[in-house]
Amino acid sequence: MVVIPQHSHRPSFDEPSPGQTLDGVLRSVSNGTHKRHKPNSPPFKPGNIMKVTVTNFTTYSYAEFSLSPTLNMIIGPNGTGKSTLVSAICLGLGGKPELIKRPSLKDMIKSGENRAEVTITMMGNGGRSFVIERSFDAKSSEWKVDNKKVAERFVQTKVKELNIQLDNLCHFLPQERVAEFAGLSPEKLLLETQRTLKNGDLHVMHESLIALEKDRDAAAEDLKNIVDNVDKLTSEREILQEEVERLNQFNDKATDLKYHELLLPYAISNDDKEKKRMLKKQRDDAKAKLNAFDNNADPLHKEVTLCLRKVDDLKAQIFELRSEIDQSKEQYKRESSTVQKITSSIQEMKEELQRTKIGKETIRKELELLNSDVQDLRTKYNELGELDALTEERDEFYKLRRDKNSTVTETMGRLEAIRDNIESQEREVSRLGFKIKEQEAVLNTKDKLSMLNPSSNGSNNPLLSNAYHIHQELRKRPELKQYYFESPVVTCDVTEKSVAPVIEKIINPSTLMSLTFTSEDAYNKIPNILFKNFNSPTRIIVEQASEPQIAKSQISGFGFQCYLSDFLVGPSEVINMINSNSKLNWIPYAPELSQDQVARLLNPDSNGRIPFMRFAVGNQLITVHKSKYGAKQFVSVTETVTRSKFFGKENVVPGEVKKQTQLAIESLKSQQVIAQDAKMNHEAEKEQLLPLVQQNKNAFADIDKQYREVKEQIQRKSRIKEKIERTDDLIKRKTRELSSSESSKLNKYRKRILNLNVELATGSASKQAAAVDITSKSVELNNLVLERFQHETRASSIKALVEEIDQYKEELVKLYEEANANYRNIRESDASKKIKEQKKHYTEKEERDLAKLAEKYLETNSLNQIYVKNKIQLIRDELSVLTAAADRNCINRLKEVEAKLEEYENTLPRYEKAKLDLDARIEKIQSEWEPELTKLVFRISLSFKKKFVAVASDGEVRLKKQEKFKDWRLEILVKFRQESELKILDRQSQSGGERAVSTIFFVMALQGLTQAPVRIVDEINQGMDPTNEKQAHKFLVHTASKASDSQYFLVTPKLLTGLYYHPSMKIHCIFTGPLIDPFRKNDVDFMDFTDLH
Repeated sequence: MVVIPQHSHRPSFDEPSPGQTLDGVLRSVSNGTHKRHKPNSPPFKPGNIMKVTVTNFTTYSYAEFSLSPTLNMIIGPNGTGKSTLVSAICLGLGGKPELIKRPSLKDMIKSGENRAEVTITMMGNGGRSFVIERSFDAKSSEWKVDNKKVAERFVQTKVKELNIQLDNLCHFLPQERVAEFAGLSPEKLLLETQRTLKNGDLHVMHESLIALEKDRDAAAEDLKNIVDNVDKLTSEREILQEEVERLNQFNDKATDLKYHELLLPYAISNDDKEKKRMLKKQRDDAKAKLNAFDNNADPLHKEVTLCLRKVDDLKAQIFELRSEIDQSKEQYKRESSTVQKITSSIQEMKEELQRTKIGKETIRKELELLNSDVQDLRTKYNELGELDALTEERDEFYKLRRDKNSTVTETMGRLEAIRDNIESQEREVSRLGFKIKEQEAVLNTKDKLSMLNPSSNGSNNPLLSNAYHIHQELRKRPELKQYYFESPVVTCDVTEKSVAPVIEKIINPSTLMSLTFTSEDAYNKIPNILFKNFNSPTRIIVEQASEPQIAKSQISGFGFQCYLSDFLVGPSEVINMINSNSKLNWIPYAPELSQDQVARLLNPDSNGRIPFMRFAVGNQLITVHKSKYGAKQFVSVTETVTRSKFFGKENVVPGEVKKQTQLAIESLKSQQVIAQDAKMNHEAEKEQLLPLVQQNKNAFADIDKQYREVKEQIQRKSRIKEKIERTDDLIKRKTRELSSSESSKLNKYRKRILNLNVELATGSASKQAAAVDITSKSVELNNLVLERFQHETRASSIKALVEEIDQYKEELVKLYEEANANYRNIRESDASKKIKEQKKHYTEKEERDLAKLAEKYLETNSLNQIYVKNKIQLIRDELSVLTAAADRNCINRLKEVEAKLEEYENTLPRYEKAKLDLDARIEKIQSEWEPELTKLVFRISLSFKKKFVAVASDGEVRLKKQEKFKDWRLEILVKFRQESELKILDRQSQSGGERAVSTIFFVMALQGLTQAPVRIVDEINQGMDPTNEKQAHKFLVHTASKASDSQYFLVTPKLLTGLYYHPSMKIHCIFTGPLIDPFRKNDVDFMDFTDLH
C-alpha cells in the first residue's frame, strides 16, 4: 500500500484549463510529456500537521503522508484505507478510539502484529516543529515528544494549547461521525461552534454563564425558600406567641390557684382567730356579769333575812313601833329620794342609749335604701320574664333569622347571577360590536398588513403567517411602537408600479417580512416571548448602507434613469435596512436599453472590471457572473419578472374573502341581536326579583330586630342579677358593720342600767321596808294580824324578786359556761394543724409570695374563708377556659422558631448578596459575550448564505436567544427547492446528500472566524449529486487555499471530472496492487510511471 502525494494536477500552473481532470494529468505524467512541478507551498502555521507516519496501523504495514499546510485531499477506492490517515491523526494527537467509533486500540493494530506506531510531525509556536510518537499494543500506550518519553496528559495539553479540538465536530468530522453533525442539537451546535470561534473565549463565557445562571437559579430558589420559610415562621411565631401568652396566663392562673389554695387554711385560721377572740371576749364578759351579779344579789338575800327577823321582832316590839313610825317615815323619805335619783340615772342611761342608737341610724338608712334597691332590682328582674322562656324565645328568633338569612342569600344569589348574565351579555354585545367593526375594517381598510393575513391571501406560508401575527401582537402594545419599524411590506411601497415586480424579486422574502431595529437596545425592548411564539425575521441595522461606487449623476452615461432604491417610499430606516441587505441602491434601472448599451455594460475595462454586476431594464433583471475558468469572461443571466405580490398593489379584498366577511358581519349582527334580547330578558327577570329581594331583606331586618331585643333582655336580666348579688353582698357587709359597731356600747349601757336596776331594787326595797315599817306599825296598832300580813307580804315580795334575780343568774352562768366551752374548743383548730404541716414543705419563694398575698388580703380585711373560697372558685372557672387552649409544647416550639428566624435573618443578607453578585457577574459577562456572539453568527450566516446559494435556494444560520443560557441555539436553516421553506438542518428533513453539502458549507463559513489549525472532513461528499459536489469542492478548495489559519483534510473515494484545483493543495492517492514494488518504497520516484511504458 503506497501513498502518492501529488503536488500539482496540471501540466503547468500558468493558466489551468477548465474541465481538465486528475486522470488527464496522470496520463500526461505517464506519457512523459510534462515534468513534475513543485510549486512554492505556503508556510506551515502553528498547529498544522506537517507529516504523518504509521507502522502496523490498521491495514498499513508502513505509510507516510507529507502534507500541505492548506488543503490535503485523500483519494482512493473504497477499502484501501483512506480513513486510516484520519484515525492516525486522531489517536496520534491523544484522541480516544470512541471519536472514530472504534471500541479499543486493539482494533487499530494490523492483523498479525502485536504493536502499532503513529508518528506526527507538527508545527509548533515560534516556527519550531516537534514530533509526537505513540506506540501502543492492545492494553497500553507509550508516548514520546521529540524522542523524550512523556505522559499522555502532556501530549493532550500541548495539543490543546494549539487549539486542536478533536472532540469538536466543527474541527474533526471523521467518516463515522458525519451523521452526528446533522444530529447535533441546536444547543450543542452553538457550544461546539463557540469552541472553535476565535480562541474559544465565547465558549468559556457561555459555559460560565450557564454555570452562573444555574448557581443564580439555585441561589434565587434558596432565597425564595428562605423568604417563604421566614413568612411561614413569622406567622407560626405570631400563633405560638398567642399560645404562649395563653399558656402564661394559664400558668399564672395555676400559680394563683395554688397560692390561694395554700392561703385557704390561713383564711380559715384567721376566721378562727377572730372567732376565738370574740368567744374569749364573750366568756370574759359573761364571767364579769356573773361576778357583778353575785356582788349585787347578796343585799337582797340579807334583806330577806332582815325582814323575817323584823317580822319576829315586830311581834315582840309592837309597842315600840309607834315611836319608830316617825323614824320609818324619815327613812321612807330618804329611800324615796334615793330611788328618785336612781330612776333619773336610769333615765339618763336610757337617753344615752337612745342617742347611741340614733348615731347608727345612718347605717340603718343605708341598709333600708339598699334593701329598697335590691327589692326594686328583684322586681325589674321578675318583670323581664323567666330566663328559660327568654332563652327559648331567643333561640326561636335565631332559627327564624337564620332561615330568613338563607332565603335572602338565595334570592341575592339569584339576583347576582342575573346581574352577571346581564354583564356577560353586555360584554358579548360589545365584543360582537368590536368584531363587526373589525370585519367592516377588513372591507374598507387601506392597511397593507391585511396582505399578510392568511385568511385574506389564502396562503399557508408560515413566514407570512408569523409576520402577520407578530405585527398584530405588537400593535396591541403601543408602548413598544417607538422601538421598531414594521416590515417593508407594510410600511413601504414603490412610486412606479411597473418597477414593483423587479424590486420585489430582488428583496429577500425574509427581508420583506422583517421588523427593523436601529440598535440592539431597541431589539431587547421587545419581549422574547413574541419571537419565541412567532418565528418572524428581524433586522438590526446600526450603520448606514454603503454608497454605490458610481454616483447617481454618472449612471445616465450608461443609459440608466436612477437606482432602484429611488423608487422606494417609506421610513428612511426601513429603506436603509433594505439597501443594506438587498443593495437596491447599487442596482441601476432603465425602462429600456439597446443591445449596444447592454454589450457595453458587459465589456470589462482595462482593469478587467465592469460597472454593474446587476441592473434592471424594464421588467427584466440582469445578473452578471464572472467565470473562474479560462479567460474568466463575464456571463449574464436575464430574468423576466411580470408580477408582484405586495409592492404597487392596492389593498383590494378578494371577492371570496369579501363575501365571507359580509356573511361573517351578518352572523355577528344576528348574534348581537340575540345577545341584546337575552340581556333584556335578564333585566326583566331582575326587575321581577328586586321586590322579592327587598321584601326578604325587610323581613330579615324585622326578625333580626326582635332577636336583638330578646337577646338584649337576656343580657339585661343577667346584668340585673349580677347587680342584685353585689347589693346583697353590700347589705351583708353593712349589717355586719352595724352589728360590730353597736354591740359594745349597747352592752355597756345595758350593764349600767342593769346595775342601776339592782340599785333601784335595793332602794325600792329600803323604801318599801320603811313603808312597810310605817304601815306595819300603824296596822300593828290596829290589828296584829294585819301587821303580820304586811311583814309576810313584804317578805314574799323580796323572795319573788330574789327568785327572779336567781333565774337571771342561772342564765348568766349558762352563758359563761357556753362561752368558756366554745373558747376551749377553738383553741387548737384543724386549720392551724394544716398550716403547720404545709409550712414544712414551703420553698423560700412560696413562703415569701404567700406572705405577700396574705398581707394584701389583710390590708383589705378580706382574709376570710368565704372570700378566699370564692376567689379559688373564680380562678378555677377561668383556668378551665384557658386549659383547652394551652399547649405546653408551644414554648419550646416558639424558641425553636425564634432561633430559626434569627438564623434566617443572619443568613438572608448573605443569600441576597450572593444572588446580586451572580446577577452582576452574569450581566458583565453577557454584555461582552452576547454582542460578540451575535456579530459572529451574523457574519457566519452571511458567509454561509453567500456560498450556499450556489448549491441550494437559500440558507441561513440563526442564533435563537432563549430565556435560559443553556437553551440558546444555533440553527442551520437550508432550503433546496424554491417552493419550499427554510428548514432546520436535521436527520429527518433533509437527505443524506443535502445534509452533507450543508455541513461542509457551514464548516467553510467558519473560515476566518476561528483559530482552528486543523480541520478534517472524511467522505463528506457521500450522497451528494455531482453538481453540488463540484460546487462544494470548488468552495472548499478556494476556502482552504487562500491565506488562512486552517489546514484542511478532505477524504473522498471518488473524483468527478471538471473539478477545481489550486496549486497549493495536495492530493494523496492511496494505491494497492501488483504494480507496487515494496523494495522501492524508500525511493522518492518509485511511483513515477514514466518508466513503465
